[in-house]
Order: sequence, then C-alpha cells, then structure tokens
Amino acid sequence: MANPPNLERVAVYIDGYSLYHGLVDGGCGDCLWLDMRALALGLVSPSQTLISVKYFTSYTKGDPLKRQRQITYLEALEVHTGIVPVRGKQHWARHRCATCGAVTKKRNEKWTDVNIAIHVLDDALAGRFETAFLVTADSDYVPLVNRIRQIPGLRVVVFFPPMRTSNELRDVCDGARPLWKSLIRASQLPDEIRKPNGVILKKPAFWIGLRQNPSPTHPLLRSLRLALANLARRLLRWLHTADL
Repeated sequence: MANPPNLERVAVYIDGYSLYHGLVDGGCGDCLWLDMRALALGLVSPSQTLISVKYFTSYTKGDPLKRQRQITYLEALEVHTGIVPVRGKQHWARHRCATCGAVTKKRNEKWTDVNIAIHVLDDALAGRFETAFLVTADSDYVPLVNRIRQIPGLRVVVFFPPMRTSNELRDVCDGARPLWKSLIRASQLPDEIRKPNGVILKKPAFWIGLRQNPSPTHPLLRSLRLALANLARRLLRWLHTADL
C-alpha cells in the first residue's frame, strides 16, 4: 500500500543492548516483553509515517535460563510483529579495574554498532526515509549521525532508554528525547502468543517480578562505589603512615 502523501517517512533502529540495560536499570524489568512495532508507532507524530522497524541484538551467553527467556521473547516478537532481529554476538572479555587492579570477566556485545551503521547508511542512500530514529545512548554512533546528516534532506533523532543519556549524541542529532516509561508500559506484547504450529509462547514469569526495582549497577552507583573504595584505600594508607 502506498504511503500517505506529504508525510515524513521515518525508519526506527533499536539498539537492543542499550535498551535492555536501560529498562532493567530504570525499574522497567517487567517490560522486557516489549512490542517493538508498537513502541516505534508511539514515537512518530501525526505528520510522520512509520516505514520500518529494525531491532538489533545478540544471544546472551552464560545463564541458560536467561538465554531461553530471550529466545522465547524473540520468537514471540517475530510471530506477533514480523520483526526479525539483526543479530550480533557476545563474547567474554577480561577487564582490569583502573582503581583496584581487580580482573573480572564481562560479556561484550560485538557487531551491533556496525550492523546498525550498515542498515542506516544503506536505507539512507537508497532514499527509504527522511528521518531516522535511533533508540540508543551509545556515543559510538556519533560518526554515523554526522554522515547521515551530510545527506541533504535527512534528519536523525535519538531516543534515550531509561537511565541512559549521551551528551555527544545529543549534540550531533537533530533532536534528542527520552523514551518515556509510560510508552514502554503501553507497548507490551500479549502475555500469550500462539505460533502457527499451535505452541503458546508466554511472557517469562521471572520478568513479571522485576518491576520498579532500579538496578544497583547503574553507572552512577558504580562510580560512587569506586570513589568510596578509593577514598577508603587512601584513608588506610594514611593510617599506616601517620605518626599516631
């Protein structure tokens, strides 16, 4: 069906990793059963028309129960909306704390930023949209935004997930807005979704219990803990060297 005339065409690109951690850190863990198309439709204005929704993520590693919840969700999303995620991958990397020197393992997501850049550039050069909506808070997309805005007639607007922001992205985009929790809560998949073969996909019970408990691993809290730990070490060194 042809698009309504005189409406600005919008393509939405969702960074699943940034969105997931924003939801969990922001007390919206019970909203992980998210209908990405309904969310995207809630972002466009009456003067715009939604052309496409692309969702980028990777399968989690480690916890098999967490991975199964993700698989169930991605199946439900595809069955209900037709959105097939563009997948990257995760791998374990060692990280050394600059303050205490402790070495820990952390899951890193690979390829998502490259996949998003390729899809946005491809759609832009093919003339598929006038405005791109990026749902992310990752400043790695600054070069991509700068490149898109060099193409006459194209705009980029960023939507920050809960508890996430980026001044670098805000400065280069044509607009920057928060992703409102009210829209997130209103954009949920049905609790049960039937596959064509009759199998019922259900919202994981674990997710239902994650409401309104902002994660203590928010970056501000991590920074505060590191600062307090550094202060404690300095105090201990002073106590050892002071002439008491």
